[in-house]
Amino acid sequence: MRHLCCSRVLLFLMVLFVPLVASLSHKSATIYLGGDISYPTVGIHDYIVLDPKRVDPIRHGFELYKKKIYAYIDLKKSGDADIEKALQMGFENLFLDFGPAKRERIKKELQKIALRYPDAKLIAKTKLEYLEDIYGYIEVLCSDEVFDDKKQLEQQLSKYAVDLIHIKPLPLTPKKGLLARLEKLKAKAQKSSLWHIITLYTTQAFDVYGISNKNPITREVFTLVDTKRYDIVVLGAHRYGALPLEYYGYVQKLYDIANGLPVLEHMLHYQGVVVWLEDPYQNPQKLALWLQQLKSMGMKIVYVENFAMINDPALLKPLGVEVVQPGYEYKKKIVKQESMIALEAPPVLGDITGYVKPFGLKKSLLEVVDDHGGRSVPCAITSWGGYALSGCFMTQFGKENLWIVDPFSFFKEALDLQSIPAPDTTTQNGARLLFSHVDGDGIMNVAEFERSKLSGEIIYEEILKKYHLPHSISVVGAEIMPNGLYPKLSARLEDIVRKMYALPNVEGATHTFSHPFAWEKITNEGDLSPKYRLAPKDYRFDLHYELVGMIEYINEHLYPKRKTPRAHTVFWSGDCVPRAAALRMVYKNHLLNINGGDTTITNTNPYLGDIAPIGLERDGLYQIYVGAQNENIYTNRWHGPFWGFQKVLQTFALTDKPKRLKPIDIYYHFYSGSKTASLKALKRVFEWALDQNDTLPIFTSRYIPKAMDFFDISIAKEEREFLVCGTKDLHTLKFVDKDLFYTDTKSVIGRRLINHSTYLSLDNAPSHRFKIDAREQKGAYVLLANGVVTKHIKGSKHERLEWHGDVDLRIVFHLPKECSVKCSVRPLKRKRVQERLLLRFDTKKVVTDVRCE
Repeated sequence: MRHLCCSRVLLFLMVLFVPLVASLSHKSATIYLGGDISYPTVGIHDYIVLDPKRVDPIRHGFELYKKKIYAYIDLKKSGDADIEKALQMGFENLFLDFGPAKRERIKKELQKIALRYPDAKLIAKTKLEYLEDIYGYIEVLCSDEVFDDKKQLEQQLSKYAVDLIHIKPLPLTPKKGLLARLEKLKAKAQKSSLWHIITLYTTQAFDVYGISNKNPITREVFTLVDTKRYDIVVLGAHRYGALPLEYYGYVQKLYDIANGLPVLEHMLHYQGVVVWLEDPYQNPQKLALWLQQLKSMGMKIVYVENFAMINDPALLKPLGVEVVQPGYEYKKKIVKQESMIALEAPPVLGDITGYVKPFGLKKSLLEVVDDHGGRSVPCAITSWGGYALSGCFMTQFGKENLWIVDPFSFFKEALDLQSIPAPDTTTQNGARLLFSHVDGDGIMNVAEFERSKLSGEIIYEEILKKYHLPHSISVVGAEIMPNGLYPKLSARLEDIVRKMYALPNVEGATHTFSHPFAWEKITNEGDLSPKYRLAPKDYRFDLHYELVGMIEYINEHLYPKRKTPRAHTVFWSGDCVPRAAALRMVYKNHLLNINGGDTTITNTNPYLGDIAPIGLERDGLYQIYVGAQNENIYTNRWHGPFWGFQKVLQTFALTDKPKRLKPIDIYYHFYSGSKTASLKALKRVFEWALDQNDTLPIFTSRYIPKAMDFFDISIAKEEREFLVCGTKDLHTLKFVDKDLFYTDTKSVIGRRLINHSTYLSLDNAPSHRFKIDAREQKGAYVLLANGVVTKHIKGSKHERLEWHGDVDLRIVFHLPKECSVKCSVRPLKRKRVQERLLLRFDTKKVVTDVRCE
């Protein structure tokens, strides 16, 4: 039998006689038995109940929140087999729905389950009157009964050290103004929260996320697309629409209209809807009605390029616009243009057709009139969202797609994106992340300037040994293995790789065995024609061997026996567009993945469209994109100029200012070691990297999980206080265009203002509570560091930080005169200027003790 927690029982006396504290300190719950689970929505809760039949256990979000997730077990229909299956899937806790079962049966069943699964936390859904019999076996009781005396029930729950999830009906009808009413219900739930009584408004079928004591900020933006002609990776919605949302901390959720339109109740957890359709929908009446209903509920709707390919004026009017198609095209001129327009290209008046008049206009961004007096507003912010049509959205110039409207400002205003602590994948401890990764191609190329050596040997001697930064090195199995293309060179090549992996600043990865060129060509049978890959003799394509088998080969035959962590990363090859089967193979085997994205912005092509988003989702699994493209692109696909890779320094600059959009990623191939010009360009890039004073060098395998965290982090807010959950590897939050300070926290260690935005530095806790304030805070904090915090202890006047770096440490504190810092190692340099203290060490580990009187 589980023992009562005495401290909780004693605490009860204080709980009854003090005012209720902010609900972010109270527990909350959600019971969601639907599919396509939104982890940014559920992650904020302390009790997350999911249906094992609808859960994909390899998803990153499940792993992030597993300790708080409970498997829903309907004991009215199932038993031990379902429990065993859930635990085998990876669930650690159980939610047991006993239905109308009798008292003795419930107690007997709980005893059996508690004894059989002693490590599992249990929630029982049954009657309140059974609490006295079952309290020793459960952590939480769940009930939908009506009760009057809240204080008496709170006292009883405290006595037994049990929480109650109290289910109340969630009113979802009528539809008009529904979101506004739900916001009022959230406020009511927060104000009525108690320590042990967790309110949960939901439906009888548990098919919505519901409302509880804590409620997440809606971070996901539903984006309606059509994939019947093109894969999602090349759709404009993904290539151009995701980046502005991610910058503000929001997640684009692409939805293929071919799957049918979701029921309205399943749209409640989205911040808004972006309609980005390039072809007419087969049932425009149905689409128009669905959008009209969302608009009536209060959901923000944004149309881009066109009005969802709906051309019937009768259907468009309820959607918020009146459109008249003229019989003739007249010459137009601009009579109003907001600063949001003409970001990279001016409006294209020839592409503006029809006369558009919006209802609920908040701000017209562009207005044109023709020479017959006809007026049109082709781009506007409205009370229900906004739109940017052809001629004032994007335009094509050569091979480039240029923004006419500023996408950051437009989507922020049209979707009413709130200022949230945006999870940031570019920065940690105030420093821009820096990593380097190598695709294994060309390791066997002969160096043209020293023909006795191979390009792999040149990279080892001239780059890896000389530039003491973290390097992530992959190999192509078919290029170095005895069963590959060069069996006579294999022993020499494997020895080169072993020497690389023996270096402390090098980690291993795979670039597959046969280097698939076109991942979409893999058949349903799992085969890939030799014309789409390298073709070693007698090799039959095997996806498991390409990915998992190569990691096993590296760890067993090339890696030092005692080196940890072991290699566990896949660098995608060829077109770098893996499909769902390949991603599932990676996630199922606990591997990481990166490559793709095509970030190539330079001074000659300084366009936002050449900056990729963080990654791409397929079936709930993410392909993580690189920070910048490799030398193959900068050298015109290796046709020259071979010094072209130094232009990546322009990419690093343009993705840092005016907005920091990407980390620094020095990404190249082994064949850069085969030519004098390419090697010099590579050296110049690394020398530039070493000269930077505000970077944090890490291995690529430590960047990828940060990017994965971004998509699943869950955030709640109450007044000035925030709660952020799911920060397993991502340790920076950003307030865009805000100069803010933090208070009332044990886990935020510092702040830095970068490009007019506040970047908060977090310790390695999985969740963080803090308040923000415009007034400058008292005390010391970290401004900038090139290492990570491995341990953090914070008291009222004292703060201890244990640091570890992959290079010699450099730490900068904001240090008021009443504060001092002691170090476990004497710094090489200690310089204090007013309230700024610089510490520079010749070690990679140090402990700093900060004390303020």
